[in-house]
Amino acid sequence: MRIIVTECSARYSGRLNASLPTARRVILVKADQSCLIFSELGSYKPLNWMVAPCTLREFGPDSPRFASACLDMEIGYADDLVHEEEDEDDNEDKNENNNNDENGINEGIENPDNDDAGIGAASTMEDEAETNETDETDGLDKADESDETEETDKSQETGTMSADLNQVPQEFIHVSADKGPDTLLIALWRIFSDQEFDLGQDPGLTKDGVEDHLQRFLAEQIERIGPGSRLVRREFPTPIGPVDIMAVDAEGAHVAIEIKRHGGIDGVEQLTRYVELLNRDSTLTPVRGIFAAQTITPQARTLAEDRGFECLVLDYEDMKEQDSDEIMLF
Repeated sequence: MRIIVTECSARYSGRLNASLPTARRVILVKADQSCLIFSELGSYKPLNWMVAPCTLREFGPDSPRFASACLDMEIGYADDLVHEEEDEDDNEDKNENNNNDENGINEGIENPDNDDAGIGAASTMEDEAETNETDETDGLDKADESDETEETDKSQETGTMSADLNQVPQEFIHVSADKGPDTLLIALWRIFSDQEFDLGQDPGLTKDGVEDHLQRFLAEQIERIGPGSRLVRREFPTPIGPVDIMAVDAEGAHVAIEIKRHGGIDGVEQLTRYVELLNRDSTLTPVRGIFAAQTITPQARTLAEDRGFECLVLDYEDMKEQDSDEIMLF
């Protein structure tokens, strides 16, 4: 697991386009190269992400991909490159003009038959050439001093830069989906922390109070549906899926029990299908239904009672305390 605390901006493109302005965030990079961007406040979900299978690449200013990434992020660095090329062209033109002037001076010196005016013109051109060379030398010296000052400032800032559009990010993180056109491009303007940890094998989440636990406890404590009740089996098979619990009440009638953590109308509809199907079996009929859950919505209770089903609220903590040690065969 890699954890990066950074000042960053990001752009997501593919099935939809989205962007994140520059702000301080945390980037998580997992071993499978999944990349997730989190903020300090707000939702517990990441602001943006790319999940595996995907490919993650990193590159800095020395990479040939850096300029195109700046263009994609609409960073002014690409414009600076254009201006630098124009400045180089202007310098080449100046050098060519200086060479032409020097050739004219040499011609004046090599032809002694020229009159005084020609000699004076050559001398004037020579003075101008020297002046231009001096100006260019001064300009280059000033540029060198400026570059040295800028490099010193950068080293004093420990390699971090402000997220101004006229500045350059420290690096880019580019994540692309292996299947599909989706890409996530992240510009890292300042990196406050970049650490990697080996978390090892995770045993996974252990859940308590899920439907399987409710089913097991109710099967062990089947008399909660009524004194004298007996368990037939858990996961009683039917052509449309298994019934959570099939039991027999004290009067010998079969009881189909549908169990949910939070009982809603969908659960009642599911129980309805089971009971209607089971009542077609002459060896089971009559079959009545019980809708059991930790919580039951008012709408679900109304529908269940209208269809002749009993509603049973399960107290999970109480069922845990009375958990039976009896070995049961299902």
